[in-house]
Amino acid sequence: SEHLSDEEMGHLEEQFNAMDLDGSGAIDVGELKLLVKTLTGDVLSDGRARGLMHEVDMDRSGQMDYDEFVLAMI
Repeated sequence: SEHLSDEEMGHLEEQFNAMDLDGSGAIDVGELKLLVKTLTGDVLSDGRARGLMHEVDMDRSGQMDYDEFVLAMI
């Protein structure tokens, strides 16, 4: 498994907090769409965003928590 430095983890935490627009501690589908648009410039359909969320949402909460975000980003 890949190990991240404290600096890299801090950067991921900053990214996560920036994308968690409502401060809920999780990224929802709407926030995920914004994240993808910010990172890649691509605009996801609602269906594609839900599919992507399903791929990273390990606990099936319907949202991506910080741990799921880190796993998705490495």
